[in-house]
Parts: sequence; C-alpha cells; structure tokens
Amino acid sequence: MRITRQSNEWMPWYRYLRYDLLQHIPPKHFSMAGRFGLYNRSKNKEAQKIVEVWNYMKARQSER
Repeated sequence: MRITRQSNEWMPWYRYLRYDLLQHIPPKHFSMAGRFGLYNRSKNKEAQKIVEVWNYMKARQSER
C-alpha cells in the first residue's frame, strides 16, 4: 500500500505555467530518444488496426 500526501499551496498562475507545467514540454526542435505508450511504433500499428475494424463494423451497422 502506498501512502501519498497531498499538498495544497497557493501560487500565481504564471509560476504554475512556467515551473510546474512547462517543464514537461521539450524545447523546440528537441529530438525525443524513445517512443512510449501509443507513440510506440508497434502500438501505433495495433491502434490503427483497431480503428479500421471499428470503422468497418460501424459501416456495416449503418447499412442495416
């Protein structure tokens, strides 16, 4: 079991954007080393197949 603590601290919106949110966005023209999650090439292919099957089934049901 993992215990986490929640901290509620007030900060101005510009500080939140600059230090807490924008730190996760890479700089312009930054090359990412790896692909994770749905950005992974193999997962992306699987996701495309699922979307194709979904669209096919949706088209078949609309014919009825």
